[in-house]
Amino acid sequence: MSAVRQFHSRFRLSRADSFTLVEVVIAIAVIAFTLVSLLGLMAYTSQLVLQADTYSRLSEIVGQMSARFDSQPFATSTNCATTNATYYFTSEGIPTNSTAGFYQCTVSNANAPSWTSTNVMQIQMVVRWPKPQFTNTNVVITSTLNYD
Repeated sequence: MSAVRQFHSRFRLSRADSFTLVEVVIAIAVIAFTLVSLLGLMAYTSQLVLQADTYSRLSEIVGQMSARFDSQPFATSTNCATTNATYYFTSEGIPTNSTAGFYQCTVSNANAPSWTSTNVMQIQMVVRWPKPQFTNTNVVITSTLNYD
């Protein structure tokens, strides 16, 4: 007896046990639709991860700048803020002296003209960076520093 006959006689396959071409095509279409949807979600998710990473770096930079101004004497901070000092950071958020830094933070004095105090200064930090993923490339942060 041939191997095929032995297989058929052993398992008793009939036409009712097999799939039709229509069923196979529908199954492939469902799988393809699912995979295309998942790939689209992955692209969107990766863009959101890059955006979240950038905003995390911005938060680190603003924290570093606030800490820098908090640790300086009031006169030094006032001098930096009134001259619109610019600071540069690498793409990892590390301060650098290179003007080719990925992030550029410009600090200016944001005090209202009527606001005069000897130990309070309001500064404005504008952070700029190249736009690799999304259109918002300027963030303006206003912070009030209180010197004791």
